Amino acid sequence: LSDERAAAKRRFDEAEERASAERSRLTTEIETVSTKLASTERDVDELRSAKREVDDALADSKRTAKDLEADVARTQSSLEETQKKLASTTDDLANAESRAGDAEASLEATRRELRSEREMSATLTQSLEQLQNRVADLDGRLKRSEDDASSAA
Repeated sequence: LSDERAAAKRRFDEAEERASAERSRLTTEIETVSTKLASTERDVDELRSAKREVDDALADSKRTAKDLEADVARTQSSLEETQKKLASTTDDLANAESRAGDAEASLEATRRELRSEREMSATLTQSLEQLQNRVADLDGRLKRSEDDASSAA
């Protein structure tokens, strides 16, 4: 009877030791998962913040693009007006050969203005292309951030 009790006590002690080890292992695992969860939540918060920044930058870029498009339209209109002035000046030159010196000076001034407008148009077009590339880059970064956030969740 005492041998049976000793054996039962030994089995009980062994079971209690295994249960204690399992509790310790589970506690460690819970702490590890909690740490990972906290880290993931911080990552998600950072991604949301980065997304907001990207959204703000994208909105700014879109506003700038619209402004540049309006500038290009105004420049094109100005260029058309300048071209009309050039045509008118050319007609005036043909009709006023006696004033060729004055008409040539006016024509040269109009050509300089036209070159300046064309340079401005080229510069604005190049700026618009750079902005469109930036918007595409921001769209890509936004997509990657959203993908990272959804995979982290």
